[in-house]
Amino acid sequence: MCSKDAYSLLKNLAFSDCPISLSFESLKKLLLKHLQPANFEDAERAKFHSLTCGGSQPVRDFILQLQTQASRCNFQDQLQTQLRGRLTAGINYPELQQKLLLMHDCTFQLATAVCKQYQDVRAIIYDESSLSFNVSDSKQPPSRQKRTVSRPFSPQLHSTVITDALPVGIGAVLEQNGHPVLCISRRLTAAKRGHSQTQGEALTVYWVVTRMHKYLYGTPFTIVSDHEALQFIYNPQRSLAKSSAAMVQRWSMRLSPILTTSIIAVRSPFHMQTIYHALPLQRRLLRVMVY
Repeated sequence: MCSKDAYSLLKNLAFSDCPISLSFESLKKLLLKHLQPANFEDAERAKFHSLTCGGSQPVRDFILQLQTQASRCNFQDQLQTQLRGRLTAGINYPELQQKLLLMHDCTFQLATAVCKQYQDVRAIIYDESSLSFNVSDSKQPPSRQKRTVSRPFSPQLHSTVITDALPVGIGAVLEQNGHPVLCISRRLTAAKRGHSQTQGEALTVYWVVTRMHKYLYGTPFTIVSDHEALQFIYNPQRSLAKSSAAMVQRWSMRLSPILTTSIIAVRSPFHMQTIYHALPLQRRLLRVMVY
């Protein structure tokens, strides 16, 4: 049983056969084929270019949404370029968007890594319970995640400065009782990228201590690094070898008034991530230098 209009539609679809002579499955197939909307490529591309990351939408969900929609757009060899452009234009964090725009030769994979890492850092600083500091580290207890929420600086608490040097940048985190207080980083110039690993690590300590001078001067603090040679370079009770580079000697002399006590080396596992250059700092065995 069907209405007059439905029968008229079936009659037109079944032409030149009579609808009565066809089976139910055949009529159903004709009707569904007629009513099914066409999937136009231009319409799918318009939907793709209108996607934006909502205020509460995690970056990972937005990236997955972009990839899903892009699979319907037939971008062919322009797929990675279109994904990178839409990710940069659709992200809802101005500071992150500006960083992506300034990155030279930024690929979609690199932009994705930067966005994910940025969201992880925000999850720690602002205690966003919906995101984890490290998605792959499921064994990390909830108490450790709560302890990493940012806290204001207190002169009464012992300070720990965690430093690390990478081929393209250096950075550090100032902590007190396991809570991050201040994070700083910078990109290296072309000349500084030619430094050796030891020189890069020494430069990191020098730059970090001078930048955090108002927090560290006159109080005992701990510097954490993964480079054992630093305990000899910045040891006030030992002199540097004459063969050391002149710039390393200058850095050691400049910091000697601040680093006044002996160095204690301790092995300790540590995990930290920074946002700069989309390069995470892995879990390592670190040498801890206490001043």
